[in-house]
Order: sequence, then structure tokens, then C-alpha cells
Amino acid sequence: MKFFTLDAYRSWYDSAQPFEESSPLDEAAATYRQHLKEMEGKLPPTVLDLARLRGVDDGVVVEVHHLRCLQQLLLVLRCGDLQVGYYDLALTYEGASLAARDEWMLAKIARSTKSAWRHESDIAYHEIDRSEHGWIEHRLLFHPGRAVVIRCRDLRWEKIDRPDREIPTMRDRFPGGPTRRPRFGTWPATRQAKIRYAAARAAGIPQRASVRGSACNCPDDRRIR
Repeated sequence: MKFFTLDAYRSWYDSAQPFEESSPLDEAAATYRQHLKEMEGKLPPTVLDLARLRGVDDGVVVEVHHLRCLQQLLLVLRCGDLQVGYYDLALTYEGASLAARDEWMLAKIARSTKSAWRHESDIAYHEIDRSEHGWIEHRLLFHPGRAVVIRCRDLRWEKIDRPDREIPTMRDRFPGGPTRRPRFGTWPATRQAKIRYAAARAAGIPQRASVRGSACNCPDDRRIR
């Protein structure tokens, strides 16, 4: 996270007076709002609308699909509250790229979510940004301090009204997702691949995840509707 850092996040919980007038989280929020103004004209208006959407905090993962052959990631979150109403936030990342560690973390969060009230993690904050290479970067910070970064060429989203916060029961909320914690990045097969991968990561070039044991299940008609 660039603005809502783990230090700022933890400061709220560690503080004896979390609701003090000026806290690291308040400062982060002000800096982020200014950042979004600077991103006008650099990011699509719909993406900036997502950054300002109300009710995303405390959202829980409903389901995830990574269609690797299409380089597409589909993520659905149940968001909202009694004030703004409940809704599913359906996110479609085209040209999606995420590190193996981030995909594993997303799978762990998804699979530990049993219901709207039985889960290990929900959304604390999220950030929309533009990488130096022109990619859209979506950073999600889940409670209790678990971060996931998704980069993509295009980001579409849809808000689908729901009657309440309860989510459907599913056998696997991330079918085809990783089941083991990766030992290194995106599992490069050779020493030369590891060197190229490390150099690309150091340069900030997005790398497509390819996790060992994750089969590609990408029929063209697979979409979250």
C-alpha cells in the first residue's frame, strides 16, 4: 500500500486514542484524496469513480476467478451497509497481472470466507493508482493487515444491488486458485528465468502470475454475471 500503509493501519489499532483529531490514517486519507485529483486525466473516469465509491470498506470476498489464458481476473465483493445499502462489487481486470504471493493471499482470503459473518478478512482500505509503466494498479488492504496488489490494462466494475450482507455458500470461492504458499515469485522454471523475473520486478514491470499446480480453466464463456 502506498497511502494506507501497514504502519498507518496499525497505528489506529495501537493508539490509545484512535479517534484523535489528527491520526496517520486521517493524513493518509487526505493525501490519497489529493492524489486522486492529480490522477484526473491520467486514469479513466470510471476507474476514479471506483476509487470514490462508498461502502467498499468491510467488503467480503464472494468469489474469484482467474482466467489465465485470457489474462483476466474476476473478483466479486459484497459491500455496503444499512446506510448506503448492500451491493455486489463485480470487478473485471483485463490484462491482469499479480504476483504469485498476492494470488495465494487472495485465495486464502476467499477460501477462509464462510459467510458474511464468518471470515478471517474483509476490506479495510483500497487504493487506485497508475504505475510508471501506465498500468492501472489496484491495491487492497484486508483486515488484519493483508495486502493484495492487482495490475491490469483495463479495469471495469459493476455495482449490483443486494437485499442484505449475506453471501451465497460455495464449495470453493476461488476455483483453480493456488492451494500452496509460493516459495518464490511466480515459480520461474530456470535460474535464468529467476534472474529475468527479479530484474523485471525491480524495474516495476508487472509480471503475470503462473502458479505451479494451478490449471488454466478459461473457456470463453466463463464470466461472472
